Amino acid sequence: MDAGWRYRVFYLPVPFVEELAREVSATPWFPAEIIRDADLARRLVIAHHALETGVDPLATETALVDAVTTLLAVDAKRVELMKSRLADDLLSPVTLAELAQTVGLSPFHAARLFSRETGLAPHAWRNQLRIVRALPALRAGASVTDVAAASGFTDQSHFTRHFKRAFGVPPGRRR
Repeated sequence: MDAGWRYRVFYLPVPFVEELAREVSATPWFPAEIIRDADLARRLVIAHHALETGVDPLATETALVDAVTTLLAVDAKRVELMKSRLADDLLSPVTLAELAQTVGLSPFHAARLFSRETGLAPHAWRNQLRIVRALPALRAGASVTDVAAASGFTDQSHFTRHFKRAFGVPPGRRR
């Protein structure tokens, strides 16, 4: 038996979504592509059923707030997953396509989301993390060349250029 298609729609007041977004420190932005998240789908269905029955206003409002805040937090989860992927191994190269695949987005949307949420492009964020993680080795007296290689930079000049941009002085002087 063919069940056909079924869909549900929320028409939420913009101020309601904006207030929830402020509470969860998220930027309300919904991607054009389909979000495949079983937990989110379950929460949305619960909210829809609660709104349809309207039996218990407290339960209905709670279910709706839970569903919408979960939807708003999906982007934050995706950015955290991308950060984790970038930070796990600073030595191995990562492509934008691989990073986007981690969170089920197109490369364009992944880069845009990451930049919007962190203020930095993925490669800039990763280079900043590399530099921060290099500081203890520099303080301990390791050579700039060794620190550059251990931090995932292609060479000493690449490391020095990024370090100087971040701290205003070359790594040898900072040490």
